[in-house]
Amino acid sequence: MKRRKTIKGQQANKESSPASPSVKIKKSSDEVIKADNEARENKDDDELILQDLIDDPSVFIDKFNQHCEDIKRSMQTIKKVKLYSAENSTREVAKIKPQALMSILSLREINRISQMLCKNAKDSTQEAKQKCESVQLQLENLLYEIVHLKEEISKCGQFKSCGDDITLLEVEEFYRVAPENISLPERTRHDPHQLKLAQLQWELQEREKLAEKCRLAKEEKDRLIKRIEDKRKRIRNLNPLLDSVLTATRPLQDYLSLSISQVDSSSSARYLPRPLYFLFVQANAYQEANDSDIGVTITGDLHKAKQFDQNVVEESIRRASSSQSGQGNKKNLELKNLLTPHPLSVSLRLKESDGNSMALSVYYYPILNICAVKGVKIEVSFKLPDVSSVRQTIEDSSLLSCLFPGDTGKDTPNATNHQQLQSLGLPSFNQFVKEIGNPYIWAQSITGLQFFSLEKEELPMEPAGADLLPNVVNAILARTKSKASLLKQLIALENLQMFPTNSDGKLFPIHTYSQIKEFKVGTDVNIESIKKMSAILNKKLQSGNTTAVSIKFSYRRVKLYAVVLLEPDYPVHPPLTNITISSDQRELTANINADIKCIEAEINVFYQELLEYDSADFMLTNILKRLQVCFEICIESRLKELRDKPVTDLPQRMILQSCRGRDRVKPYKYLENPGCFTTRSTAL
Repeated sequence: MKRRKTIKGQQANKESSPASPSVKIKKSSDEVIKADNEARENKDDDELILQDLIDDPSVFIDKFNQHCEDIKRSMQTIKKVKLYSAENSTREVAKIKPQALMSILSLREINRISQMLCKNAKDSTQEAKQKCESVQLQLENLLYEIVHLKEEISKCGQFKSCGDDITLLEVEEFYRVAPENISLPERTRHDPHQLKLAQLQWELQEREKLAEKCRLAKEEKDRLIKRIEDKRKRIRNLNPLLDSVLTATRPLQDYLSLSISQVDSSSSARYLPRPLYFLFVQANAYQEANDSDIGVTITGDLHKAKQFDQNVVEESIRRASSSQSGQGNKKNLELKNLLTPHPLSVSLRLKESDGNSMALSVYYYPILNICAVKGVKIEVSFKLPDVSSVRQTIEDSSLLSCLFPGDTGKDTPNATNHQQLQSLGLPSFNQFVKEIGNPYIWAQSITGLQFFSLEKEELPMEPAGADLLPNVVNAILARTKSKASLLKQLIALENLQMFPTNSDGKLFPIHTYSQIKEFKVGTDVNIESIKKMSAILNKKLQSGNTTAVSIKFSYRRVKLYAVVLLEPDYPVHPPLTNITISSDQRELTANINADIKCIEAEINVFYQELLEYDSADFMLTNILKRLQVCFEICIESRLKELRDKPVTDLPQRMILQSCRGRDRVKPYKYLENPGCFTTRSTAL
């Protein structure tokens, strides 16, 4: 309160006497100038003190505390003056203020000095740190260089010269053989290093000479190989010319009764292995005795046959077995030798009376000691369609399967072969049949090979060699004839027609009313649908020898789907037929329908009736015709049973008895003389 009054009083004095304040202000300015001069003097003193503060930080702290105390004292004095001396407070404050300001300036100076000291300390620390890091980096570089030098020294100590692996001459031999300008005895006898260099130089010269000789030998070899290839090419080009000459001179050969080809085959026959030579001699004898039923030729590489030696092959197998090479390479080599045939083979061509012929080749495998049949092919006398699925029936490898009962040709008749394959870790012989051919038992017999059977029951092939050859030839001719007849029937069925036979009008009516809608053969048949139809058909398919034929008939919006399985020895074994009838999205089989069961029995059981008026070769067509007629009778009888009124839109047939027995068996049997249908009296 007093301070406020003092200020008011001062203001009142200023208003009453305007001159007095200017005097006071002037006096205060002089005092400020005097205080500044004192401060400058004190500043000079402070600079000296600053240097002392830098040198001694404790003085710096004491000076800081002293200035703080001065400022504190000045502030307390100014406070007291203003509280207790209101009249002279301005003057007293003006005296004390310069001292307080100088103390504040000193504090600011001390702050700047402290910051400078801190910056100098950081700079010096950073500089020392950089020096330390530089020294550390130099130390690491030196350590790395030391390690590198140690590794290089170790490599140099472990260095092995290429000359250490080179076989050099003995020292005495070297001095005896090498010239003196290379051996330099006066220098090398007392210096092992110079001796080594001289030996290496001599070895280099010798090897350069050998390399030059090798190069010249290779050039000579290449020249000879080229010359041999040119001669081989010329000989290969000569063969067609010779063939054309032989063909052109064929009439002259026939006129002079001279067969050059036969002379050529006879000269090649001496290079045949014993089994094939046996077959060649017997086949030639059969050809001469039967005039032209069989043609015999020798095919293969005669040059390789002249160089072929079975003992050499067996010796190579023994060497491969005793070698230390890889197990896989050894097995592959042994398997390759096992499956290697003789370079020559005997080709047979048999022609039957209708002009159809079958060609086959017999190969001999020396290590397996068996004969196999490959290249079986039928040539028919009639024209085949350009695109037809029935061609596979004459190009199948199983054309001669089951030529004799049980002889499928899928396993080797030589029991030793099983042991040979087991030693190589191979399970069975079947996987190699496609590669080497079918080792039929009759093929072993006609080549003079006989083996003990693995089973007690022997195949009915008692004759051997020449005695069996006529039986084999007749069986092959019969197979050729039946396959040609089957091919004619399949071609007609592929065109959705029935092949005409002698049984028409005798075992079934000539006219039929149902239509063939679809026909497939072989791989075109849906195998999955067959497997669902019958377990018996499924078992037949698993044997791999059967040929599947499917046909679809349609009559009055009812469809019959039939599958016929043909055995490889067809028609010795009759086909097996399975049928399914579908109508209004409902399928019926023999398992659930008695009529279908009766139709299947009519086809599969009473097939012997089809052989009364016709050859067995046309059994397939006759079976399908009977199936077609039975299908029509079944549908017509069923329609008559379902309608109350007489049916007038059905074909007029003479039926003696509409049904019979508790199964209501339909009249499927056809009688020729009255031309009517009747039921069978024989129980199924």
